[in-house]
Amino acid sequence: MLYLHGGGWVIGSLAGYDGVARNLCRDNGCVVVAVDYRLAPELRFPAASDDCLAALAWCMPTAPPWMATQRGSCSPATARVATWPRHGRTRT
Repeated sequence: MLYLHGGGWVIGSLAGYDGVARNLCRDNGCVVVAVDYRLAPELRFPAASDDCLAALAWCMPTAPPWMATQRGSCSPATARVATWPRHGRTRT
């Protein structure tokens, strides 16, 4: 499971959500890859989503298709931003 902590790409940290990731691992009996992505405003869009895409690409070769899921404390819309195709995106 790929876990993206909440915070709207601006706040939050991997350390702050470590307990959540560990509980997901324990409760679901699966590997949880928690991403420590770069935050704004220090690093502009698409830094955070690029980090999440890199983590997803790293996970995909070993993840069976039926295990695809979306979990996290962020909204579904925010999670989708993390998986946008690079084509056509612009920096804001």
